[in-house]
Amino acid sequence: MRVFIFFVAVLLISPVLAQAQNVKVIRDLRSRTSIGAEKEIFNNLELFGNVEFGLEQDLEKIGKIHGEIGTNYSPFKFLAIEASYRYTKNRKNYKDEYKYNHTYAIAMEADYKFDRFKTSYRIQYQNVDDEANWFASSDKTNNLVRNRVKLKYNIKGFKIEPYISTELYTPWDFAGLYASKLKTYIGCEYKVKEVGVLKVYYRNDKELTQFLPYSYHTLGIDFTFKF
Repeated sequence: MRVFIFFVAVLLISPVLAQAQNVKVIRDLRSRTSIGAEKEIFNNLELFGNVEFGLEQDLEKIGKIHGEIGTNYSPFKFLAIEASYRYTKNRKNYKDEYKYNHTYAIAMEADYKFDRFKTSYRIQYQNVDDEANWFASSDKTNNLVRNRVKLKYNIKGFKIEPYISTELYTPWDFAGLYASKLKTYIGCEYKVKEVGVLKVYYRNDKELTQFLPYSYHTLGIDFTFKF
């Protein structure tokens, strides 16, 4: 309950904070292209993997490349539990050098359907080993909690399903009324019969700080093969 109240409060006050900022805001147009696969290996247990390629600096330079693998288990129709690992190559502060990190995550998501709507809430814990490499960990680690709410609508007689979601990043210890980032998606899903799911979206990443806050605008496309 504490997490939920905190999440709603920050969502309500973040637009006010954004309007009150009188410092330089860093903006950038980015893109994300992802391809992945999902395979059910046992009843209600899936394996998944994906690779993603991203451009930044107004789509002029490679900004991010990552690969991810994980499992998803649904003990009930309305509940899913996920564990994953991600390895990322990410450009450092718009310079011509990169950093690497390992990300370990576990998440739980519950959904509820009413009429033609589907709403869901996901909470995810992440341990990010920043500036690591293949052979050794680093001393820079971050423990984050991500809270996401999502609403999707099934249009009668139409194969495209629009959706909107908002996700809040907070530190693991919830020290004070603090959140590091607010991420918002607006997009749509199209199910390709017997092949997979295509997603197209716009994403806004907004840093919730008064010191050189960034606002990233991202156009993305994702295709997941389902077996």
